[in-house]
Amino acid sequence: MEVNTIKVSVIIPVYNDEVYLPDCLESVFNQTLKEIQVICINDGSTDHTSEILEKFSHKHQNMVIVNQNNMGAGKARNVGMAVASGEFIAFMDGDDYYPTDDVLECLYENAIRKNALVCGGSLSWDKKGFIIEKFVKEETIKSSEFNCPFSFTKYIYKRNMLLDNNVKFPDYKVMEDPLFLARVLSCVNEIYTIKKPVYRYRVLIHERRKYTKDIIIDILSSYYHMLNIAVDNRWTGMQEYLIEDFCERFYPYLCRYVCRSDRDVIDQIKKINCVILPEVIKNGREIVEKFSIQAIYEYQKTVQYEIEKFAEEVSKYRAVIIYGAGVAGKIVQTYLNDKIGIKASAFAVTSMEGNDRSFNHVEIKCINQLLDYKNTGLFIIAVAEKSRKEVEDILKKEGVANMYYIDYKLLDDII
Repeated sequence: MEVNTIKVSVIIPVYNDEVYLPDCLESVFNQTLKEIQVICINDGSTDHTSEILEKFSHKHQNMVIVNQNNMGAGKARNVGMAVASGEFIAFMDGDDYYPTDDVLECLYENAIRKNALVCGGSLSWDKKGFIIEKFVKEETIKSSEFNCPFSFTKYIYKRNMLLDNNVKFPDYKVMEDPLFLARVLSCVNEIYTIKKPVYRYRVLIHERRKYTKDIIIDILSSYYHMLNIAVDNRWTGMQEYLIEDFCERFYPYLCRYVCRSDRDVIDQIKKINCVILPEVIKNGREIVEKFSIQAIYEYQKTVQYEIEKFAEEVSKYRAVIIYGAGVAGKIVQTYLNDKIGIKASAFAVTSMEGNDRSFNHVEIKCINQLLDYKNTGLFIIAVAEKSRKEVEDILKKEGVANMYYIDYKLLDDII
């Protein structure tokens, strides 16, 4: 294929993806848009990923393989961008896939039709064959109104725009992709989205991440630079979203390092405090104040109390059911089992679709199968804070008498 005919370059960093990589590549090569370049960066894989890539390359002349030592997904994507020659660039992870064969054709045609530098669509998730979709509108969104710089893989990007503005992924172990998208947004006036699902994440339960100091520093650095981009563009909405998002996802991990008087972490927090817009402070003073060092010390004092209170409450019941069989539920179950010697009677879920039958020898059951415990057992709500009320409403509707919410992140560092 002539270089000047390539419409989309698909960049795929791969690391030990032998299980799901064939499905991923099949979904790319089955695309109805044939003027594509597929660039796979083998980031130091130690399984059979290399053999899978070679097998596909023998069948597809438009495939490029780059082998390198393990350097992380961000650096791998930068290598891919240096190799890419397409008019647009798309990013794919080796364990995900395109939900339909016309994804790239639809994105490309809409980008050309609307003269868009960035064009995206809706997302979907594959949870062990159970498909969840979240739709966006077909519309043009101004960068100033785009508050959430996440899910970068659902867009295609004009390659010249990335090159002209030197937009690359930072060298972080985590949170490198939101910063990339925030940088893109600062370079374009608007993006165009279509309603069609254009990317499917495969929901996998990976090993529990350890929030080491290096990881926390990378997270803080990414949020700092995103907040700074928002300052430069006076994007108050994005700042508010990012602060709330950080506090929900990472605050307990951050606090531990502050209370250990870790100077590097404290310095990063001070930098973040310096770039919060006055309008954001005025609109969301309570959550902004959580970034003060004093507030973090006060918060950490309550953590030990909350954990002790939780252990005391759990010990009152002969039957303990954990509502939620995701990462949160498994952290709670490990804490109960390893730290206070209590074995959960079961995991409760709303639906068995997409769930295993057990975890760590504890059965996973639909909530309606566990109602014998509704008056005598304790139902621990182990979900993200944003889902708490929804779960509480479900349990109340089922007549559950005893429920207890615990922020699983409080337990994560002690198991």
